[in-house]
Amino acid sequence: MARLFSLLLFAVFAAALRDLNTLEAAGLLLAVAISLAFPRLAVRPFKRVETAARWLARRPTLAMIGVGAAVIIVRLMLLPWFAVPFPIITDEYSHLLLADTLAHGRLTNPPHPMWQHFETMHVIFQPTYNSMYLPGQALFLAAGKLIVGSPWAGVLLSTGLMTSAIFWMLCAWFPNRWALLGAVLAGLRWGIHSYWVNSYWGGAMPAFAGALAMGASMRLYKQPRARHALVLGLGCFLLAISRPFEGFVVILPCSVLLLAGFIRSPSAVRSLILRRTMLPVATVGLLSCSWIAYYCWRVTGGPFRLPYQINQEMYGWPMTLPFFQSMPVSHRHAAMADYYRWESEEHQKLADPLKHADRNLLDIVTLWSFYAGPILSVFLLFAVRGGACRRVGLLFCVFLLALGVASIEQSRYPHYIAPAAAAAVGLTVYGIRVFIARNSRSRAWRVAMVRWSLVWLGVVVLARSSVLADLAARSGRSGYISWCCSREGNKLRTEAAEELSKIPGKHLVIVRYGPTHHWMNEWVHNDADIDASKIVWARDLGAAGNLELIRYFHDRTVWLATPEEAPVLRSYFERPPQAVAAER
Repeated sequence: MARLFSLLLFAVFAAALRDLNTLEAAGLLLAVAISLAFPRLAVRPFKRVETAARWLARRPTLAMIGVGAAVIIVRLMLLPWFAVPFPIITDEYSHLLLADTLAHGRLTNPPHPMWQHFETMHVIFQPTYNSMYLPGQALFLAAGKLIVGSPWAGVLLSTGLMTSAIFWMLCAWFPNRWALLGAVLAGLRWGIHSYWVNSYWGGAMPAFAGALAMGASMRLYKQPRARHALVLGLGCFLLAISRPFEGFVVILPCSVLLLAGFIRSPSAVRSLILRRTMLPVATVGLLSCSWIAYYCWRVTGGPFRLPYQINQEMYGWPMTLPFFQSMPVSHRHAAMADYYRWESEEHQKLADPLKHADRNLLDIVTLWSFYAGPILSVFLLFAVRGGACRRVGLLFCVFLLALGVASIEQSRYPHYIAPAAAAAVGLTVYGIRVFIARNSRSRAWRVAMVRWSLVWLGVVVLARSSVLADLAARSGRSGYISWCCSREGNKLRTEAAEELSKIPGKHLVIVRYGPTHHWMNEWVHNDADIDASKIVWARDLGAAGNLELIRYFHDRTVWLATPEEAPVLRSYFERPPQAVAAER
């Protein structure tokens, strides 16, 4: 009992300190107080906004484009204060490597003859040089790089598409004005300050794919049309190349729904369903599986061998799922061995969840904070009480399956279950409707409560964009959540790269870590074409090993980077950068 009580207290304090939950909870209490005391306060301004929303909702195409464009425009307006993010997590560099590969018109890269010097997390070097991830996120990053020269433009595009797709999906369950409300909620929580838009790690892209799959499935259940079948196939394909395991929690309920609709249909209608639904979906599915098999064949040498598997065989990770076993692997580099130890320790949580309940609880709090927070949690509870399993059964099933998947995974970052993000929004919208309609005699204050709660969400966005920006960034609670996730990135590495970019010629940077180095602060990341890169980052392999690398890159200026020492960057032969620049 004492253990359970301490865990409960921990959950309460963690929830209060996580993200901007304290500010959000204060707004919720204020909304309740205002609604009960003054239910008719500011009715006229609210009516004007709602009239404008109804006008927009009657034009669904305009609304769909508008909500996505609005998220993009707002984020672009904040660029003077929240600049284009630099990558910091090793996963981000891996996605950027694959994006650079795709932008060069290749699916993978040949192995480098000096690849032992360039080994890093989440990258495979044999039989080809590439990311260990499937190319879903990288496709958008590559598009941004090709179109406007910045991979972050692809992140921004995926965020706008996610918001638009959520509106389109919700229109299959609710009137357009309620679908518009859901899209606005998604844009506020995830489209401006979350790490989905302020990093290269992904999240918006699988959420976009999940919304396409769920929206198309419900439309096909109501009326079979070939175009919706094609959208369903596209959504499933994007899920398969981004988050295949978690995407299954969307694909499975959608398949069950369509199968149930087929069985219940009269025999005369079944042939129509086969032509307009099953055949297009099967065609897209076959093409998708063929392309994925071809991609794996080019990258790993086998059509059924994923890059994940190569990475696990070489380095012992990833081990996110419980059926992955820790593999005894020796590493050339201390930083990679440290990361392997961390992965192994995290994996042990799955063997005894109760022993590590406090850490698991923090993950759960993070997911709750990202997808709901104090304000939206109220309406999610009303969705369950309102019989969500009957009224919005597909969304409810996807939501429950996503929670189940999160409970068995080693790590529980919000983007892992991003395919179910649109389902969470749909349940929230349904909960708001149930909350308002629950008691006609108290409808006035309930409507006011919803209005003021939404206003406060806007206040949180404004606060995060202004006075709380520095506070959130400096606090230890600015992790991967809804409001406090804009990050400066690896500043020392970025500054070193900028300094070298101003010096003529090509450069080789040998990175030597100190005893206090943390594996997360990784400097060794390279582009797809290493030999053609202006700056090549390599690991320190000792005098003899470094000499071999220096001879290979004989036409480059050689530098030594020591992230834990000052100066961080100096000539490998002990000359300062200014002297080398003057010589060149």
